[in-house]
Amino acid sequence: DGIAHIPFCFIDSGDVALVPDPGYPVYPVSTMLAGGKPYYMPLTKENDFLPDLDIIPEDIAKKAKFMWLNFWSQLRQWEVGYGMLPKINGMRIPHRDKVQE
Repeated sequence: DGIAHIPFCFIDSGDVALVPDPGYPVYPVSTMLAGGKPYYMPLTKENDFLPDLDIIPEDIAKKAKFMWLNFWSQLRQWEVGYGMLPKINGMRIPHRDKVQE
C-alpha cells in the first residue's frame, strides 16, 4: 500500500501524527513503523464523523507533525475538505505549513 510509506517522509522518532478513529488501519501502523506515535481523533456521529479539532489537547497539537484525514466517500472529501482546511491551518501546529490544499 503506497500510503504506508508517507510517514517515512515526515515522521521522525517520537513525532506525533493525528489519526482518525475509526480509520484506515494503515494510518496508525505506518506512523508507528516510522517511529511516530499516533494520537487518535475520534470520529463520532454527533460530529458528523469528522474530527473535532477543538478537543485535541494543545500539547498534542504542538507536537503533531502529521495529520491523516479520512472521509467516507470521495464526494464527501470535496464537501468537507475545503471547509476544514482553514481550520486545520489555524491550529497551533508548528508544522502546519505542510498542509496541502
